[in-house]
Amino acid sequence: SLLTDRVMLPTDILNTYYPWRHYSDGAVKNPALMDSIAAAYPAQKYFHDSLAGGRVPMWNPYQTAGQPFAANIQNGVFYPIQALLTLAFPTEKMFGWSAFLHTFFAGLAMFMMLRVFRCSSAAAVLGGAAYMLGGWMLVWATWPQFICAAAWVPMILLFYELALRRRSFRFAMLSGASLGVAILELSESHHPVIYVNNAFERITGFREADVLGSEWLTLQMRNAD
Repeated sequence: SLLTDRVMLPTDILNTYYPWRHYSDGAVKNPALMDSIAAAYPAQKYFHDSLAGGRVPMWNPYQTAGQPFAANIQNGVFYPIQALLTLAFPTEKMFGWSAFLHTFFAGLAMFMMLRVFRCSSAAAVLGGAAYMLGGWMLVWATWPQFICAAAWVPMILLFYELALRRRSFRFAMLSGASLGVAILELSESHHPVIYVNNAFERITGFREADVLGSEWLTLQMRNAD
């Protein structure tokens, strides 16, 4: 889908919506990917049009009676890489390029992390390939928020490990910076937090014991209180 006229989106889901449903049998290969069309594509299209028009999309007037757009972490407005891809490519092509670049980066980051953990080159290559081509990454390839976050996980752990080994504030800052990027890409509020590092505690003010197992939405509401 990168260099052809095809797109990396489950467009057959449009067969379940009017007016397209009127001209089809309503068959869909994988209904579980519906959010890619019903939510992710419209949001990224509005994001693209806003940036192309020289505006930061703070508010979305097209859903319900209007709702915050930049404040919705699912849209990735403050994630620099996603913003550049959104501006550089038409929305329907951006999904393919985002999946390609983040999948490649995920494999590279995992390779680097495993080498830091003293795995052999062959083991690191195998681990990187397994991570970037694993079922989870492939299933969520059309949902940028998931793969963007997953791509940064090995880099977070890599810098954190180096910070501990070398007692380096520089690597601790890099770990925190990587984690900050990942937080901006958390998209599913019902998924519990399963890992945090010291940088997370410094950035957010939450303690590890209070965070592990909690839902991200719960943390946001607790912060608002």
